Formats: sequence, structure tokens, C-alpha cells
Amino acid sequence: MKKHWLTKLKNKALLLRGSSLLLPVLPLSLSAIIGLFQARALKVGISLLACACFIYAAKCTRHYYRQLAQVLQEDQALGEIRDSRGQGLTAFTLAILLLSAYLLRHPLWILLGTLAGAGSYYFHYMQAQQLPPSADNPPPHNDTRHLSPTLQAMIADAENHSAALWQLSEAYRQHPLSAVRALSEKIRISAQRAQRLISLCAQEADNIRRLRPFFIVQLPEILSICQACLQENPEQSEHLAQLDRLLDSVNHTFAEQSRALLAHDNIQLHSKMDVLRQQLESSHDKQQH
Repeated sequence: MKKHWLTKLKNKALLLRGSSLLLPVLPLSLSAIIGLFQARALKVGISLLACACFIYAAKCTRHYYRQLAQVLQEDQALGEIRDSRGQGLTAFTLAILLLSAYLLRHPLWILLGTLAGAGSYYFHYMQAQQLPPSADNPPPHNDTRHLSPTLQAMIADAENHSAALWQLSEAYRQHPLSAVRALSEKIRISAQRAQRLISLCAQEADNIRRLRPFFIVQLPEILSICQACLQENPEQSEHLAQLDRLLDSVNHTFAEQSRALLAHDNIQLHSKMDVLRQQLESSHDKQQH
């Protein structure tokens, strides 16, 4: 429970990162109003432009860290998010340059002020950030020694299914058909999110009981459907579009199940599992016919 609490706290802290870049906006807004009353067009223009740069830098920075918080929560790859910190760095540097040029005037001080501002953004928001693990590594095994032999076997079987999904994704990663490559990427995400669920369940025996349909029905069925669809001739398969939609639903549901486990939201968890089980049974029946 302590680990879950710390994880939530870290994610909330990531959601706030970049908000401090909005602090100069208030004094600059007041400066623009004062400049307006003083009929100093240059002061008004620089204040408003610097405000816009700080706001844009904060927006870009917060967008990146909001994505990163979700990535860390769901054990995805960093490559799945768009890094907008470069635009944030540019906007922040421009704001510092404008203010330095207006306040300091001397070229050397302007240069030093601008470099200091750019450096503070780079080292605070870019260089010092600990990144999530690479998606090129296979899912790890979990320590289950504290669980009963039956639950250990369930975890081991789920890890094998997750690893099989990963291997299936790797096998079709370089397929000449773009639709199959796209499916390979979604299968890889399924394997990662399944492993996330397995890791959460391995921490507490009660979590395994809450997610019993995931271990017994969902994960084995997803692997079976993916293998049946891809191991027939993919170029002529009529099930690619159907599998694509199913994987979208699977990945969304796995993410919802992780969040529900962390929040101990059993009502939402059972509802999501029932919906996914019905979808899997429907897909399996269609493939058999």
C-alpha cells in the first residue's frame, strides 16, 4: 500500500511540473497594464510577448509530463509520447531574451541572462528527468514467494502468456504489410499492460482474486485470438480489422483495470472485466466460424 501511495504521489507531482513557468505571468501582466497607462508601447509589447512565451512554455512542458505520468503508470514506452519540451525550451529562452534585452541592455549581460535561463530550463526539465524503462526489453518476472502455490502457478501462467504475446509482437514487427506491423505494436502494448496487471496482482493475493477472469479467461483468449489471426496468411486474413478493434478495447480495458486496482474500485473493475469477456467470447466464436 505504501508503494501504491508513493506512486500516486509521484504521478501527481509530474502533473504539476511546468506550472511554475506561469509565475512570471502575473507581474508581466501588471507591467503591461502599467506600460499602457504610461503610454510606453515597447514596455507593453515586450511584457505581453514574454507572457505569451511563458504560457506556451508552461503548456508544452505540462503536456509532456502529463503524458509521462500516464506512461509511468501503465508501463508503456517513452517512444509512445510526444516530447514537447523542445518547444517549451525555445519559448522560455525567447522570453528570457526579451526581458534581458529590455532590462539589462548590455550585450554581454543579455547573453549571460539568456544562457542562464535556457540552462535552468534544460537541467530542470530535460536533463534531470528519470525516464521510464525501454519497451525493447521483455517483461520481467515477479517475486511470488509470498503467495500460495496455487496463486504462484496463476502468476507463472500469466507471465508465460504475456511473454508469448511479446514474442508474437516481435515476430511480426518487421512484417512487410503495414496493417500487420500496426497490430504488432498493439500486441506489444497488450503484453506490457498485461504484465503491469500481473505485477500489481503479484503484490497482493487479494488482487489476484479480484482479477481472476483476467488470468483464467482474458489473457489466454487474447493470445489465442492473436495467434489464430496472424498465423494464418495475414495478407488474406479477413480478421485484421476485427483484431485491430479488439486490441484497442483490450488495451483500454487493461489500463482501466490497472487504475481500478490501484484505487480498489471493485465495481468498475468487475464491470470492465465482464464487458471484455463478452467481447473476447464474441471474437473467438466469429473466428471459429
